[in-house]
Amino acid sequence: MFPDVPGYRVQECLHTSDPRIVYRAVDADDRPVVLKTLSPRYPLRRDVAEIRREFELMRRLRIPGVMQVERCVEHGAGNVAIVMEPFGRSLAMV
Repeated sequence: MFPDVPGYRVQECLHTSDPRIVYRAVDADDRPVVLKTLSPRYPLRRDVAEIRREFELMRRLRIPGVMQVERCVEHGAGNVAIVMEPFGRSLAMV
């Protein structure tokens, strides 16, 4: 089951590494994005704070080859998701 992230429609899970999960999704305009969020089972406060810090650090980076983040979205019961530009196919799919 995919998370309900406001403004986005999750299409597939790309990677899971507890407590983080990465999804391929589209926004309201059908523009592809990647969402990095926490496991809905236990979005612990420290993990939420850590993913927010990760977002703040990533949004300052403007380095070619480094994925750009767009925003941080709250969803579920205290969970957050980092919205990132899409990247190519998973190596597992190649």
